[in-house]
This record gives sequence, structure tokens and C-alpha cells, in this order.
Amino acid sequence: DVLLVGVRCSLAVREVRELSRCDRRVGLTASQADTIHAGRMYDFEVDTTHSSVADCADEVGEWLAGNPPPTAFSELVRQHAVV
Repeated sequence: DVLLVGVRCSLAVREVRELSRCDRRVGLTASQADTIHAGRMYDFEVDTTHSSVADCADEVGEWLAGNPPPTAFSELVRQHAVV
């Protein structure tokens, strides 16, 4: 089974993080703001704007503990299937 988890964050926080890293071109996150999640489907999403990585991991773990059915991946395959 494939479960897709989306990880989101506000643009303002992404820009601060981008500046603190030495491996990113400044402005990259802003240039991707409208497209990074466009057309994507997720079974579950977390937001790191105000949550730590550990908190987000806990959220995902709790969600997985409920044995969720995978839907996003199969829907993406269905949408992109060549007929």
C-alpha cells in the first residue's frame, strides 16, 4: 500500500528557512508557491508552520495507527492512466 503525506508550511516561514540554508537559491520557494502542491493529492497532511518535525511525525503516527485506507495514490494513477 502507498500512502501519500503532504507537508505544508506558510510561505513566510519557508522563506525564512530558505535563507537559513546554504543549499537553496534565494527566491526558489516563492517561485514554487503556486505550483508545489498544485494537482497533488494526499491521504494526510501536516503543516510545519507552527509544528515541529517531531509533532508532525507524531500526527502521522497517530493517523497511521488508525490503519487508513490508501486512496490518493490509486486516484492519481487512475487520473493519469492512458486509455
